[in-house]
Amino acid sequence: MFHSVLLGLSSLRRREVLVTSVIIMGFALCLILPQWLQGTFIAGSDLLFHYNRFYDTAMQIKTGHYSYFMTLFGFQASGRIVNALYGPYFAYFQGLLVLLTPSWLAYQLLSRWLIATLAGLSLFRLLKRINLNQWPALAMAMVYMTTFSIQYWTYRQGFTSWGAAIFPWCLIPAIDYAQKHKISIGRLALSVALMTQVHLLSTFFLVLSYLPFYAYGFWTDQQKGQAIKRIVASMLVFVLLSLNVFLPLVQVNARNTLLAPFVNKSMAANTINGTASYWLATPVLLVILLIVFVGWQLLKWRQASALSRLTFLSFLGFSFCATSLFPWAWANAHHIKAIETLQFPFRFFVPALVFLFLGLGLLWKNAFQQKSWRRLGLAFLLLTALTGWVQLQVILPQQRGYRNSYNTIPNGKHLRVLTDDAGIRKAFSSKDKADLLALAVKSTPDYLPQTSQKTDVNYYDVYDELVIKPNEKYQKVQTGQELQVTWQAQSAGQVELPVIAYADSRLTLNGHKLTKKDYSRGLIGTVIVHQVKGTNHLTLSYQSPKTFVFAIWLNILSWIILGIWGLFHHKA
Repeated sequence: MFHSVLLGLSSLRRREVLVTSVIIMGFALCLILPQWLQGTFIAGSDLLFHYNRFYDTAMQIKTGHYSYFMTLFGFQASGRIVNALYGPYFAYFQGLLVLLTPSWLAYQLLSRWLIATLAGLSLFRLLKRINLNQWPALAMAMVYMTTFSIQYWTYRQGFTSWGAAIFPWCLIPAIDYAQKHKISIGRLALSVALMTQVHLLSTFFLVLSYLPFYAYGFWTDQQKGQAIKRIVASMLVFVLLSLNVFLPLVQVNARNTLLAPFVNKSMAANTINGTASYWLATPVLLVILLIVFVGWQLLKWRQASALSRLTFLSFLGFSFCATSLFPWAWANAHHIKAIETLQFPFRFFVPALVFLFLGLGLLWKNAFQQKSWRRLGLAFLLLTALTGWVQLQVILPQQRGYRNSYNTIPNGKHLRVLTDDAGIRKAFSSKDKADLLALAVKSTPDYLPQTSQKTDVNYYDVYDELVIKPNEKYQKVQTGQELQVTWQAQSAGQVELPVIAYADSRLTLNGHKLTKKDYSRGLIGTVIVHQVKGTNHLTLSYQSPKTFVFAIWLNILSWIILGIWGLFHHKA
């Protein structure tokens, strides 16, 4: 992914590429420098969920024990399915980063630097696509790096930021078609497939962003038949590139009733004009940029190009959805699942922000003629980037209470810490990354198989009681694609084990293969078997459908072919 962005930049002048890359990477280093020098870590609300995901893939890579579906190492080695339903390839990429870094602190610093660099290069490439000059494009890219859309990963470990980092680059095919009626089959398919591998919700935003640009482009296209053929071809290539994501989603959901991520019952509050106002005001001068953009666009509306108008209307549409002006409270009251899956309306501000910078770039390119005005605008953009740096290091942590999470993981709802702050600090810097995950445990029931239709069950508490708390009584060993569980029993009888079985799970107890009649499952798929007195052994594996194995190889082959194509068509 990072490499593909750099390949896209190769069409620019070599000197411009070098200078731009060095400045963006250097500024990304400045963003993490205070944390690096202090040796502190930041524990956000999603840290344990994602760190468990990445620890699992890291250990799979390290040991060679691969299981695409089952969790073998993370999440209490419970055998639950997570990564297969949540950006599987990108989870292995993150696992590789975890494996290459000596501690969780080092991983946090590296991932922060990488996401900021990626975001800067991504927006810079988008702005160069509309032929904006290097320095305003670079200044806007630096501002984008300081926005909460990107720093959400820093303070909350929110995965939306990774989608935000590549969103500008993935938007380029829509700009190409609206401007030039140009459709590159490989480029369009790659953009959507890449986002799909990273973050599904961001893929929804990306496709939504495409609609007005492709609608306008198609309306003005003189060769509509050719455009339809290329779009259909792009969709077919996209399907091949995304088989590893969608096939598990279909197969696992078809055979199981999965627990969805939590439903936010106060969506109207989590908007950019509500409790999430820091999305709008990070950096604080972003508000001025927004006001200037809206006022400037309205003032120049009659003279504005079609692309500029489409950008402005897209900005307004996504901004509207990010505020409480959208009827989020009504959607909550009527339990509209399609809307409730969005969870936090402030996520709509990610594409809105990209359209803000794109719109500013279009206006800048067409408006600034005098050097004095250009210099003034550049000075303000650089001041905004500097303000963002200060706000991220000083103001925002104090306002939002993030300072309280530096060097500690406080006990909270569905979160238990089994040591003191000193123990957590030591675990975060430990070479054994399992230490942190053993000392701080959070019950997250996402994607567990629901075996009961009871509506009054708190599945967070159930997961804590059935998986986390009893886990230390069992010895778990990973062999190949299997999880082996060993325990001692004082007497024979029924026992509920802290491992999860799905419809396609396979179990062997004390050397005997179990049929569906030989065991049962608890509320969240925990395995219930008949133990014997003394030592017991259970082997858990997952039998993926034969169609999936074929699809994975087809998917990998498609990525290889696309990579070879990219070597010869590397204009991005």
